[in-house]
Amino acid sequence: MADLNGDRGQILLVAALALAAVFVLLTVVVNSAIFTENLASRGETVGSDEALTLQAAVADGVGETITYANRHNDTSNDALARNVTAETENVSAAVSRHYVVDGAAVDVSGPHEFANGTRIVDENAGGSAFVGADDDAANWTVAEGVAARAVVLNVSRDSVMDDPEDESEPAESGFYVEVDDGSNAWNASLVRESHGGSDEFTVAVRGPSDSDDGYCTVDGSPEHVPVDLTEGTVAGEPCAPLDFARNVSEPYDVSYHNGDKVNGNYSLVVDEDDAEDGNDNLTTTADTGDPYAHDAVYSVTVEYRYDGPQLHYETNVRVAPGESR
Repeated sequence: MADLNGDRGQILLVAALALAAVFVLLTVVVNSAIFTENLASRGETVGSDEALTLQAAVADGVGETITYANRHNDTSNDALARNVTAETENVSAAVSRHYVVDGAAVDVSGPHEFANGTRIVDENAGGSAFVGADDDAANWTVAEGVAARAVVLNVSRDSVMDDPEDESEPAESGFYVEVDDGSNAWNASLVRESHGGSDEFTVAVRGPSDSDDGYCTVDGSPEHVPVDLTEGTVAGEPCAPLDFARNVSEPYDVSYHNGDKVNGNYSLVVDEDDAEDGNDNLTTTADTGDPYAHDAVYSVTVEYRYDGPQLHYETNVRVAPGESR
């Protein structure tokens, strides 16, 4: 009996060791599979991230060509299209050269679609009041029945109204921009807040609902303050309440109120290619005064293709630089 018990003990010991070896082997196999899967998925993720990051860079590059063409090649829609198309080829060549060393083939073709528009601008070298071209309209419609992008004001800080009362409320007697679709309205007013020895430049926002309201201030602001209404920045800094045309539907009217209470320059691009028609407060060329309007590209669509070692990706990319976030 003693020998039998000893044999059983040895058998159990051997069986336990065998099971342990099996478990170790299974662990190695499972971990190996997980490791392999992680490597594969990591490679795909990295490729996807790179493709999407490059897509954003392509949109920025094409956007810069649109912005440049709108400012310098605005003789006609055809001239704009030729210039943007030629510069898109340069963007494609640049990204292709950069990524070929990583084994990726990148191509940007087009634009395949153009949306023509109008650029409205006041660029008087010394700055001017934001009134109509007849210098008489302090309250006027800048563009009617449009969508707008790249709405940028460059304002003389000292020209705006000094309002020492409540900085969170738009000063209706001072300058403000209004966007109105006939049912809802959004506006942004510019004031200075002089109190307690400080002088703050303030942008106050009022929208269709109380949740749309808010304001931003800039302490110690420079002589001229850039306010990008569609990017949502004041003096280059993000302004969270500045959400252009929030809860206002397209198309809408863009109007200036109390334009004689502010001085500086501004520009905006709208999606109608005849926005100046019927508007007596705009001229059609810079030669006849400010503000004036000229042909512009509102948006384009290009085709973007990325062929990397682990990823093929292609899509159409719509580019409208300065469109509201």
